[in-house]
Amino acid sequence: MAGKITAPRLPWYDHQGISTMPYVIGISGGSGSGKTSIANKIIEDLGIPWVTLLSMDSFYKSLTDQQREKAYRK
Repeated sequence: MAGKITAPRLPWYDHQGISTMPYVIGISGGSGSGKTSIANKIIEDLGIPWVTLLSMDSFYKSLTDQQREKAYRK
């Protein structure tokens, strides 16, 4: 129908092609506590191809020796 306004469809579908709401799962913990391992296991167990892992490790900035020394001074 020309001129008919429709609501946009969500782009998320389950494995049967049925529209569904997305989930966001947050995992926190100390360095080396297994966050990435458990996230990868969750993704593996879900068994769906459109899961995205956003690793916060990608946002760390490496410090120079001088910056590191300054940061550790009290």
